[in-house]
Amino acid sequence: MSRVLIVDDEKAYRNFVGRLLRSAGHEVTLAADSREAIDLLKASPFDVLLTDIVMPGGTGVELLQFIRTATPRIQVILMTGEPNVETALAAVRAGAFDYLVKPGTNDAILRCVGNAAKLKLMDDERECLAQANREHQKNLEKLVQERTASLLKKRTQLSLSIQAANIGLWDWDLLTGQIYFSPEWKSQIGYTDEEFPNCQEAWQNRLHPDDCERVLHVLREACEKAQTIGAVEFRLRHKDGSYRWLLSRGEVLSDDAQRPCRMLGCQIDITDRKKSEEQLLTFSRRILSVREEERRSIAAALHHDVGSLAVGLSARLDAVEGALLVGKTDEALQTLKYAQDLFSQSIACLKRLAVDLHPTDLDLLGLPAALRQHFEQVTRNTGMPIRFVDNTGGYRFRAEEAILLFRIAQESVTNTLKHARARQVEVRMSSDDDCSRLTVHDDGVGFNVEQVMASPDSHLGLRSMREMAGSMGAAWQIQSQSGQGTTVTVVLPKITKEGA
Repeated sequence: MSRVLIVDDEKAYRNFVGRLLRSAGHEVTLAADSREAIDLLKASPFDVLLTDIVMPGGTGVELLQFIRTATPRIQVILMTGEPNVETALAAVRAGAFDYLVKPGTNDAILRCVGNAAKLKLMDDERECLAQANREHQKNLEKLVQERTASLLKKRTQLSLSIQAANIGLWDWDLLTGQIYFSPEWKSQIGYTDEEFPNCQEAWQNRLHPDDCERVLHVLREACEKAQTIGAVEFRLRHKDGSYRWLLSRGEVLSDDAQRPCRMLGCQIDITDRKKSEEQLLTFSRRILSVREEERRSIAAALHHDVGSLAVGLSARLDAVEGALLVGKTDEALQTLKYAQDLFSQSIACLKRLAVDLHPTDLDLLGLPAALRQHFEQVTRNTGMPIRFVDNTGGYRFRAEEAILLFRIAQESVTNTLKHARARQVEVRMSSDDDCSRLTVHDDGVGFNVEQVMASPDSHLGLRSMREMAGSMGAAWQIQSQSGQGTTVTVVLPKITKEGA
């Protein structure tokens, strides 16, 4: 039940009312005058105050006025043994809950105090709800501030990401025809935000003639069917007059009537990717051509060299057989010796072909020894002196490193023999903690490197070396000038244990 403070200077009546309210379950505290009541109010909370109006040391109305200032939510019931209109009006003006005439009946006292207690309980619950609402409002405001700050941060991050990735955004109102291109979109074709107008005509006029009908068809179909625009690649004319390859995606939004009303999209520049794809395609075609040429070369070598030797060997063996049948032993032995020479030549020819396909010495002896044997064989076959300097310090190359450096050295020497008209070649290899280095230098006629490398139809061997080096993360460089020879350099970084 409630906590009730009874204030009355008549002890007997004060005690009587106290016993009555305790019997009803209330928690009761007694005070003899206003001063004592004020001390109790300051010390403890109460729900209902039942006070006499006329008391020595201060009236009940004055006590009520104090309560309305100090603890306004206490429900106050004023009592008097001398009722009149003036006291009743004073009680109402002061904000009393009710007004009782002493001594009053038990039912009247219990009912009045009970109603006051209920009102106080309702006030407490309302205050709790109000407090909870204030806390919720405060938390809600804090949450809104936090979410707003988070959204602003994400917006800033998104804006920076869009700028860093150079992603162009576009927004097309299908009902009004108005279109918006972001500054990043405009920069992809060389314009500032102010230079390029936000209109469809400006965009459409810059479409490549070969792409225009296809792209417009995609847009019309997306609008008619309210469907997503997948990855569409097309070309737009740049401010400098060139064409840039772009990839665009879009989403069509519909209104409440399911009518397409808006189209949003993004766009990225894929010009570099397109160039790389074209270069890769060209290179792949040339690789296939080279492979086919290698097959024809091997087939020709087998047919001409090995085949001729095999025919000669077969003829010699037939002659040996014929000599033995007629008893010409000495002639048979002489012919058999010729056959043995032809067989040795066949074996040597097959070995050369095998080395061209894959040098077995590379796996057995390692890169320096394999290169030395290869250069010695080239010198024997062509007469070209090749000086080989090995400063690798016994470094054991990984298989993929060894084949890369061997092929580049082999291709460089082959190019020298074919084109350089050189008197000699020098090949140097070195290795330290960070990288391995291969240098091939000749004293031949030299050439214009920039002009040769710019031509897509010449010197596939040079581009092959560059591509092979790039596939291993190596740096490949060629230096040459007319009359000053040519130098090919490959620097191959070593893979650390952490990166292995």
